[in-house]
Parts: sequence; C-alpha cells; structure tokens
Amino acid sequence: DLVCVKVFFAFVVKFDMAMHQGDVPAAYLKAPLVETVYVKQVKGFEKAEHEGKVWRLKKALYGLRQAGRQWHQEIDGFLRQYGLRPTTGDACLYVKLIDGSPLLVCLYVDDVLIAHRNEEHVLHLMVTLNGKYQVKDLGEPQQFLGMRIRRENGAIHLSQSNYVDELLYRFAMDASKPQNTPMVPKTRLDKLTDEPSAEEVAEMQAKPFRQVVGSLLYLARVSRPDLSFTINQLARHCATPRKEAWTAAKYALRYLRKTKDIELVLRPIEDGMRIATDADWANDLQDRKSVSGFVVYLFGCPVHWGSSKQSVIALSSTTAEFIAASDGLQQAEWIKLVAMEVLTATTQDGPADLPLTLQIDNKSTIKRVKKDGTSGAQKAVDIRFHCLKEAWKTGFVALEYVPTHENPADLLTKALSRHELAHKRTLCGMSQ
Repeated sequence: DLVCVKVFFAFVVKFDMAMHQGDVPAAYLKAPLVETVYVKQVKGFEKAEHEGKVWRLKKALYGLRQAGRQWHQEIDGFLRQYGLRPTTGDACLYVKLIDGSPLLVCLYVDDVLIAHRNEEHVLHLMVTLNGKYQVKDLGEPQQFLGMRIRRENGAIHLSQSNYVDELLYRFAMDASKPQNTPMVPKTRLDKLTDEPSAEEVAEMQAKPFRQVVGSLLYLARVSRPDLSFTINQLARHCATPRKEAWTAAKYALRYLRKTKDIELVLRPIEDGMRIATDADWANDLQDRKSVSGFVVYLFGCPVHWGSSKQSVIALSSTTAEFIAASDGLQQAEWIKLVAMEVLTATTQDGPADLPLTLQIDNKSTIKRVKKDGTSGAQKAVDIRFHCLKEAWKTGFVALEYVPTHENPADLLTKALSRHELAHKRTLCGMSQ
C-alpha cells in the first residue's frame, strides 16, 4: 500500500535509520504453485515424445490469478522464519526488535525496503534474501514506485517530476500554457443534467478523459494532495465525460506543467499523530451532498490524505463536519495501530502509546462531541457522532480547534485561490 510506504519512510527519518532497497527478479516464479494447473506446450519448445500432452505448472507463472498471492505467502513465510512479524494493520509492513531498535521491512510486490539504525542488520537481511531469492541490493533508495527519493537534513523528499513529464508528453500538453491552480478558483464540476448532443458524445469518445483522470489519481495518491479535490470533481464525469470536464482535466495538466518539481517533504517535527479534517457543506448543487477532506500526519509527516463526496446529505455545516471527522478518524485509526506496533517493538516496557489529535475548524462540532447527550441527527449521522464521541471519551483521540486558514484539509474540499493554495500546500508538507 502506498500509505504504508510513506509510514515506513516516516519511521526511517524519525529514528534516523539506514535504509536499503531490494528488487526480486521474476518474483512470482520463485513461489511454488499449490493448485493443479495445466498449460499448453509453448510453440518452439514442444517435446516430440509428448505430442498432444500439456505441462503441469510448478511455479506461479505471471498472469495467473493466484500468482501474487502465492508470492506473498512465499516471502511471508521466509520473513517469519527470520523472526519478523507483519503488523496487524498492514500485512506488508514487518517488524522485529534487534539491539533495542526495530528492523523494518516494507513489501510492495517484488520491491523490498529494509531499515534499521545499524546498517549491518540491514545488510545481513539483504544478503540472506539474496541467497534465497537472488534479491538485488540497490542501496539507499533513489527511485521507488515512480517516486524520486531524496534524503537530506533529516528529511525525505518525494517527487514525481519524471512521471509528470511523461504524462504531459503522453497527452500532448508538454507545450501548454502553465496554470497556478489545479482548478479555476471557487468553481465546481457538478454533473450536467441535460443530455449531451450526438456530436459532443462522438467528440468526447475520442478524448482520453478516463486515462487522464487515472493518471492524475496516481499522482494525487502518491505525493500530490493538492490534486485530490480536482480528482474528486473530475471522477464524477467518468461515466459520461462532457466538454466542460475535459477542459477542466486539461487545466489540471497545465497546473502540473507549472508545478512538476513540487516535493512532498517528510520531516519528523512532532512526536505523535494528528489528523486534520474539513467539509464543504452542500457542495454539489445537484444532490446537495457535501465534500470531506482529511490529512493524516505521523510525527508531523503527511502520510495519508483524501477527498470524497459524503454518502448522506448533511442538514447543517456542523453535521457535515461530523461526517468528515468520523470518516477521517477511521482512516487514521489503522495507521495509529501500525505505528503503535512498531513503537512497541522498540521498548520492553509493554505496549507503546501514540497520542492522536483530531483538528477541526468548526467549534460547534467539538462542543457537540464533548457535550453529554445524543446528536439528534438522522441514524447514519448519529452512528458517526457516537463513534467520534466514544473515541474521544476513551482517550483514543483528542480534539483540537484549528482556524480555517490553518487547516490543511481545506485544500481537499474546494478550489482555492493561488495564494490560499500555496499556503495550504505548505501545511500539507509540500515545497517547490
């Protein structure tokens, strides 16, 4: 998971760990196949004495549905034998206490990241993996999953400038006029209710609208939270793209041309966790559903964010904030569980604690949570209200008011002006 990778990086910079990257060549072919599967003999490699017969697969050949699962089970068994254990929150992040410090392993299909304060332990595991799976030790990561990684001054910088260049060239936008914002400020992309003309349908079928949206979505998930709200708006039009949506998609690409060198900076300036949430009430003029946004920070490093349309209609701005806060808290919960497991591995004093603060820019929401009684809202909202209230009462999360102009989640709920955008990007850990 891309979030797990950023959580891994946050621990690396927080505890000043040595880090190496490994690559497993032909990983799937190293996993035994449990099921009985037969394939035709490959042309040019037929055996005359076995004419008309088929082969039985022994390894998880690429293209099989179960190939990925078999490889994960294979590497999982090996890492467990080494003494590593997967975290409960994410099965691709492994941890083991060695010399008072956690040995961390992060898996992403056939890519491996290993970290420990003592580089000798990293190298020992890498050599052991090489002996079993011929893993290539690539040293300190420079490129990973399309990200350029730069580590300096106690921080890890993630950028995707090469990916942006490829994107602009692919969609013939590499010579377009740059824009300062991903969307025209204070605008939305509500779905149109009128039927498109036959000419518009034919024209839009020739446009790579869905490919653009998918490419932007990957950028937004990896290192560009400033694109999240734009993707939220564009994705609503994937079923029936209209000219207005295509124009907005090209506008976002022009913004990328202006900001391709932006980096996501993971700098551990805090000791705990916090999540900022926000809601834009009744954003959609068609169904009046609101938009939620959240940003999760681990040790002050932005590791997870998102922008989404709420599933129920909020009858007030306070209700919309309830929904955004509750849904955002769910996103932060599993990250906290993973982080606590890693921190627990660093001590022998029992389970570690990790303070979590929920930042909201609506004072009424905070007052309602802390006040005794029920929410008085419809059932779908009432459930979220009690979930949030229970988390606060048990001490799982603390509530904190943050002014709107200092709320990073505001970036994920609306199209901001140039200056507002620049400020909120900084709050989200982005620099250019």
